[in-house]
Amino acid sequence: MLVAVADPLLHPEVTTIVAATGRQRLDTTEPAEITRHGHRASALIIDPETARGLGASQLRVPVFLVHPEPGPVDWKLAMAVRAEEAFILPAQAPELLRALGRGEDPTEPDAATVTVCGAVGGAGTSTLAAAIARDRGTCVLVDADPCSGGLDLLLGLEDSLGIRWSDLDFTRGQMAASELLKALPRAGDGPRVLTHSRGDLGRAEIAPEQLVGAIDCLRGHASVVIDSPAHGEGFEVACEASDLIVVVVPAEVRAAVSAHALVGRLQAKRHRVIAVLRHRGWSGLDRKDVEELANVEVVAEVATVARLHKKVETAGLPARLPATIARAAKKVGEALAA
Repeated sequence: MLVAVADPLLHPEVTTIVAATGRQRLDTTEPAEITRHGHRASALIIDPETARGLGASQLRVPVFLVHPEPGPVDWKLAMAVRAEEAFILPAQAPELLRALGRGEDPTEPDAATVTVCGAVGGAGTSTLAAAIARDRGTCVLVDADPCSGGLDLLLGLEDSLGIRWSDLDFTRGQMAASELLKALPRAGDGPRVLTHSRGDLGRAEIAPEQLVGAIDCLRGHASVVIDSPAHGEGFEVACEASDLIVVVVPAEVRAAVSAHALVGRLQAKRHRVIAVLRHRGWSGLDRKDVEELANVEVVAEVATVARLHKKVETAGLPARLPATIARAAKKVGEALAA
């Protein structure tokens, strides 16, 4: 839960109420930080001083405006920040507590959102994304690339029952996370998968509001790993909603130069970015070279795995991942927890 309260009298009142919900609290009054963390919060509690600096909220989370006694409520400001409700504290503390308690309780409070993209095509992004998803407990692997062959093929799920992107419409309202998790196809005891329909010919790019809707629905109930191209509106909203962005960089000069431009754009927006170095055949660069060229920390390296392509083609990604890929997924998990 995000607390954006600068008023020294209001802040302790709000922290007491949040503590009563049993949910984790993050405090910040910086507009950039509110925007960065707001998408991952279950709610935003904000006071007038901070709200005036924030402007119209673009966050898709419940916003509650709080005023100190004796009030009154600034309803014009409440409308400007798109607040669901406004309260005067401490007099209306019970009402705020009830408002915060609405909706589905989080079942996975440590769930995180990770976006995985390639510095160039053919970097092995989907394979690494699937490996990271397998390492995240309750997790949904999201196929956000309209030009991909489909994550269901990668995982051998093309004949599995379950809903696909074409079955969902988050623009008509939110659905319960528990319902979505039950309806998605699943790779054995591994991640659930949200991908395209096999017969969905001429598919368009996933609408940003659809992607955000899926992430919002699952927040607090499952980790989300997004396999995305490194461009487009969908990529932008995925990055905004992510705790970490993983760039897969082949150990080659042109790939490292491309990564430098991509990482620079992401870091300019204050996103957390790490890289995984991919050796595909002959490698012209080593780890240190790529870190210097791309200006990003390389947390793991993935070697070429003989015969993996054949296994994926005939039976999907094996249940027991090659050690080099499994280690890279673990390293990403460690970076996420740091």
